[in-house]
Amino acid sequence: MISVFAIVSVFFIVGSFAQIPDTTVFKTMKSKDTIQVSKDWVPQNIEECFKRLDEILPDSVKINMKTIPESKMVIYHRGLGTHLRNTWALWRGGKLAKYFNKMEIFHPDDMSGIILTSYWRKLNGRPIDIKNQVKYYKAYWERQENK
Repeated sequence: MISVFAIVSVFFIVGSFAQIPDTTVFKTMKSKDTIQVSKDWVPQNIEECFKRLDEILPDSVKINMKTIPESKMVIYHRGLGTHLRNTWALWRGGKLAKYFNKMEIFHPDDMSGIILTSYWRKLNGRPIDIKNQVKYYKAYWERQENK
């Protein structure tokens, strides 16, 4: 199983060569052609995350996400993922963070990773399989505690 360190390392490598860098996605989200992200409405579960991402992401980004392999979604971790972690109060224990906490997911990076992976799967008509995503992150933290 791939460690989070390996994923982050791949992110930096892949992010350097990605067709659409994550910073471009973030800038696009701020453009006048895109629905602005509002702090007034924060998703409270994964289904609401999908609705919100459908609203805020430009079609070009959704098409790019749909056409890349799931493993390449890591390129969205820094810009879009950071934006989600900050705007959706994942660092501050907001309602969405509490939703993940009930599944024993406590780190905001893990939360945004699940959101982005799940969104890719939704776009591609694949099973979301949150149970196994949660299992992956919990196993990672258990290994860290046992070192």
